[in-house]
Amino acid sequence: MRYIFYITLFSFLNLGADPQAPPTATYGNCKGLSTTPTYLKIIESKITVQGKESNVYGLIYNDDQNVIRKTKGDCFNLVIKNETSVPTSIHWHGFVLPNVEDGVAYITQPPIFPGQLYPYNFKVVQEGTYFAHSHYGLQEQKLMAIPLIAQSPDEPKYKNKILCLESFSFKEPEKIWQGLRKNFMEASKEVTLQTKSSLLPTKPTLNDVYYDAFLCNHKTLEDPDVWIVEPGEIVRLRFINASASSGFHIDLGELSGSLIAVDGNNIQPIDLKTFPIATAQRADILVRIPNDGGVFPVIAQCQGTQMLTGAILKTKNEPTPKMSSMATQTVGAISNQFEKKLHAIDPLLPKKIDRTLNVSLDGNMAYYVWGMNGHSWPNYQPLIVKEGERVEIVFTNNTPMAHPMHLHGHIFQVTEINGDPINEGAMRDVLLVMPHQSAKIVFDANNPGFWAFHCHMLYHSWGGLMTVIQYEGVDSPTFNSEALFYYSSSYGARENNPLMFK
Repeated sequence: MRYIFYITLFSFLNLGADPQAPPTATYGNCKGLSTTPTYLKIIESKITVQGKESNVYGLIYNDDQNVIRKTKGDCFNLVIKNETSVPTSIHWHGFVLPNVEDGVAYITQPPIFPGQLYPYNFKVVQEGTYFAHSHYGLQEQKLMAIPLIAQSPDEPKYKNKILCLESFSFKEPEKIWQGLRKNFMEASKEVTLQTKSSLLPTKPTLNDVYYDAFLCNHKTLEDPDVWIVEPGEIVRLRFINASASSGFHIDLGELSGSLIAVDGNNIQPIDLKTFPIATAQRADILVRIPNDGGVFPVIAQCQGTQMLTGAILKTKNEPTPKMSSMATQTVGAISNQFEKKLHAIDPLLPKKIDRTLNVSLDGNMAYYVWGMNGHSWPNYQPLIVKEGERVEIVFTNNTPMAHPMHLHGHIFQVTEINGDPINEGAMRDVLLVMPHQSAKIVFDANNPGFWAFHCHMLYHSWGGLMTVIQYEGVDSPTFNSEALFYYSSSYGARENNPLMFK
């Protein structure tokens, strides 16, 4: 049985493929077509958690769907309808696409204001598991995200189940932010730039935000998604960590799985039952349901907590168990040591490094100020590349927290973790860099533009851990300075003072 399973799996993944160039962003003929677009509606909604209602955002695709599905080779051709009372923008996370289609407010486009329609159209050049989320302020915290699946025209027709993990708080995001910055203004009266580096705590910190619950597909584990499966069938589980700032340990329980893709990119399959997933990362697992059937909870536990979420697979007529959102024990930190086991099926073509960019990840936990290379967004210093170069980025994390680093518009290859080289490492768009650690990635500069590059911990990014990759010859976009000031100050506690980086 196991032998037959892996013959099927290997055929699906086309193992042994040669190294190849990464996908290239293109409009193809999509701008010239007059086909009817699909629509993504953004609404203000409510969700019930632990018996209490809370205001959140809802993203609805084509009026009634909770997932966006596109096919590789087709046109994206989507129009956003902002039916909320606030400005927003939506980023197509992990997609390789033309720069102006990236959906980042005040970097690639203006915000989408209430009542406005905003079109996006380009050729879909990838397949795999992605997601779309707000790239405006702290709106991700209020669940402004939706799975985005890019299907292959010849993809095997396995049953697909999406597990979209989210962090939930009854607090409004601005209250969380101001709580993190509570010492900021008072300390700025006394602390100088010369002493700010001594304020870094030495003890690693796992979570800087306490959440009331963790959700899977907007549901707690007390009332989870329950999916009926057939004995002996193969199911593809698509995990998406769409949380604002949480890392999870995934446990498949009694199921045995094979990890086949990370961040939408195929890897050499790995047998496993547990694995880590950092904020904004994705993982695709093939599982075979045992021939004698049963009930199979799939659990995600947030690092540093007892808190759980997840979903249940079961065969017909099996009773649905009562689940608790609290484990009996606290679990430790996730790690990127798992990265050393991952090897791409389609690694980058061998090529010398043309340019090395050194990126220090800086921060002040006591006063919640973050930065890159000594600069704190929006007072950033761009990282310059030239089209056609093979670029290496060397991360040095000088902080006591891990940072899931995300590069827009490109796929990179992981080449080193803390001095340990990785041969043909995974192709990704998010790499977790652990506290006081170094790591290396490489990518081909094949997509000219002005690209966001940041930590995907929402409050770290908003606190300054963000910059841009800027291609030579590409001008930075210009936006009204008054609007930019309002945007960067919209949650308060943002004033310039001696604690800020340059």
